[in-house]
Amino acid sequence: MTLEVRLRPEAELDLADAAFWYETQQSGLGRQFLGEALAVFSTLAESPQLYPVVHRNARRALLRRFPFGVY
Repeated sequence: MTLEVRLRPEAELDLADAAFWYETQQSGLGRQFLGEALAVFSTLAESPQLYPVVHRNARRALLRRFPFGVY
């Protein structure tokens, strides 16, 4: 069963801001950041149990290369 992943508007802004910042640091890095975030969203939708519960029913997935977590 695939779950729906929904982003709050604030989270969308955070992703866009971070991607822009990474892109200013190195060309292509912003796209890599967004690609990794999308991969985490996909894995969360397919297998949320892979990630630990950090508060009540909320789980946290950490991006591998970038210091960001998805709740």
